[in-house]
Amino acid sequence: MLRVFLKGFVFGIGFIVAILVLGGITPYFLDIFEGSSSIETFESLENQKSWNDLSFDEKAQKASAIIVLRYKEADDGLMLAYVAEVHKKDSSIESLFNIGDGYSDADYYLKSDDWQRRNGVVMLLTGSPAENKNHGLYYMYDDRLGPKDMPLEVFLKKFNQESRPE
Repeated sequence: MLRVFLKGFVFGIGFIVAILVLGGITPYFLDIFEGSSSIETFESLENQKSWNDLSFDEKAQKASAIIVLRYKEADDGLMLAYVAEVHKKDSSIESLFNIGDGYSDADYYLKSDDWQRRNGVVMLLTGSPAENKNHGLYYMYDDRLGPKDMPLEVFLKKFNQESRPE
């Protein structure tokens, strides 16, 4: 009886040591394979947190590019999003999006009672090449967006004026 207990105890200790060793080594190897460090991941999370804390206007000011998506209806009722406009803060900013490109993440099916049909999406992109790292998607209803229901024309005019100071 004591012998069975000791075998189980030794097995349990070995198992715990194996878990601790693997738990300590695995993150190190993951960082090597991913090509990033834990510090970079932490900074990315901090950046995400600070982006989420910004107001709509502040996000628009920090954006390096704005993409306007529009919809066209497919045969099966799926609303397909495509890039209709690309606005950049300056010409040196690279964009991964071109006019006419599809953007399947914004596709959706219409509901039969869809009284508030969205007619587009505005994406606020950061960096160069401009990417949607911070999930800056704003749906447009009747060409209006944001918490203040701002018309798209006014929003783009403000962005373009801030982009090219006079």
